[in-house]
Amino acid sequence: MKKQFTNSAFFLFLLPVFFVFHGLTENYEFVSLKDAAWLTLFYIGSTFIIFLLCWIIYRNSRKASLLAFVLMVIFFFFGSFHDALKSIFPGSFITKYTFILPLLFILALLIFFLIKKSKSNFKPPFLYLNMVFLVLLVVESFAISKKIADIKTTVVSLNKEFIECINCPTPDIYLIVADGYTSNTALKEVFSYDNIDFETELKKRNFHVINNSFSNYNSTAHSMTSMLNLRHLNDLSSLIYNKENLAICYDLIKQNQTLLFFKSIGYQFYNYSDFYFTDHPAATSPTFLFAKTRVISSQTLWGRISRDLWYHLVTDLKLNFVINKSVYGQLRNNNKVLKLTEDIVETESPLPKFVYSHLVMPHHPYYFDRNGNPTSIDKLKEFSGANKKDYVEYLQYANNKLLKLVDHIKKKSVQPPIIILMGDHGFRQFNDSVNKKYYFMNLSSFSIPNGDYTRFYDSSSSVNQIRTFLNIQFNQTLSLLADSTVFIQQ
Repeated sequence: MKKQFTNSAFFLFLLPVFFVFHGLTENYEFVSLKDAAWLTLFYIGSTFIIFLLCWIIYRNSRKASLLAFVLMVIFFFFGSFHDALKSIFPGSFITKYTFILPLLFILALLIFFLIKKSKSNFKPPFLYLNMVFLVLLVVESFAISKKIADIKTTVVSLNKEFIECINCPTPDIYLIVADGYTSNTALKEVFSYDNIDFETELKKRNFHVINNSFSNYNSTAHSMTSMLNLRHLNDLSSLIYNKENLAICYDLIKQNQTLLFFKSIGYQFYNYSDFYFTDHPAATSPTFLFAKTRVISSQTLWGRISRDLWYHLVTDLKLNFVINKSVYGQLRNNNKVLKLTEDIVETESPLPKFVYSHLVMPHHPYYFDRNGNPTSIDKLKEFSGANKKDYVEYLQYANNKLLKLVDHIKKKSVQPPIIILMGDHGFRQFNDSVNKKYYFMNLSSFSIPNGDYTRFYDSSSSVNQIRTFLNIQFNQTLSLLADSTVFIQQ
């Protein structure tokens, strides 16, 4: 065994495994085991390629293994190293990429020549590194096993507030969330725009519009988690938009009370959002929560360069094909959600449908003006949502899209459906001092076949609107909560 550990570079390939395992331990709520496995294989393959390149240089497998190890350590742990520097030397030139990257290059070059000139057989470092990474991997394996065990034992059940709904009508339900769609009151007071024409069109289609509606949170993840669970988020560790709070939201939304309730009365659930629900994966590329393995890969050298430097680089070099891929991601998601929603309306099902469609509009980027004319790439790549005029233009474009979708649902549905059309929160890209209430003021409207809107009330919050809807349509006796707001600092 000792001979194997002194002669074989197990550590070189244990390194990427340890890196992913450690990242998985810290971010288990965000990353599936399947995605982590694929990332591990990718990094092992990348490490092997680096080893081959080093072997071509040295023609010596032991020297190649050590150099490849050094290079991959720099690659994998750059993020942690950079964060440590920023905490020790905040604002210092030492933390700048213009200092760090040349320094790391010189360090790697120095190590390259030291290894090249060395006459050692490298048995001691081989033994030490193999033992260290074996121990580290065992520790991380136990940590991951505990995470898996804890998750598996967490079974969420339907809240005791719910009562059995006997012989309730079960029409198809469409929850359409237009991200960042503010209320008409906010539009008039802040944007000097009256959206009454759109509200009138909704009312013609049997919608009840709740005046002065507001979300309970100003963040999509928090707002949707709260609304779908019909409660305030008293479990947050802080009022800051961070990984810890997102993990709480992620866990709560997977088996949310709305999902559990509608499944309990025989509904088939369709998830056309980028949130993950138990047995219902995200339909689009994640934007509100961490995208699959990005929370791990973002710690690497390439991850940090992509985050901090890549956009500026491709902009300076006029690499528009790269910019296009990044800038138009939300538009592709929106088109996919619209198509999926339209298709499911026409799909026959033995069970009633509950369809959750999340459209990231009129949230920025503001892709079109009111007439559907595309916004220039130069303007889009600014990545700024503060332009109120562009927001109003895109909102009017969204109005047309939403009305067409509503008409399609109503026309193609076998029986009159329930449609809930609302914003998850209000407009948030203010670049001036403004009352924080506007961050929460959102569109909220309900189309219920029986036309019973008597229990809805103005100036209500999203949590209570859903509670009221369930009381009306499904004979529930859910008590109303405080119509309160919580500002999440982003």
